Amino acid sequence: MARIDQLKGMTQDELIAALLAKETAVKGVGRIRLQVGAKGGVSLYGLTARFPLTLYKSQWVKVIELVKDGTIEQFLADNAAMLSRKDADGNIVIGE
Repeated sequence: MARIDQLKGMTQDELIAALLAKETAVKGVGRIRLQVGAKGGVSLYGLTARFPLTLYKSQWVKVIELVKDGTIEQFLADNAAMLSRKDADGNIVIGE
């Protein structure tokens, strides 16, 4: 991000372009991608703005098994009233 003194010398069009570029970078959240890390873990990017979810292959296999047999879906349904989520405006909502 630009420092204040750098922003002072920018035109209105340059400021708008800088803001749009920053907004585009933040909107990168949601674009899901996978990457193998230096230690051999598989990182899932795009769930949060800052950090990936990183698991080793054996851990991903366990998660995939839970998805395939419906365990995670059933857990989410059983606990829907206690779970929070973000709405379209980014506000946290608890329950269904």
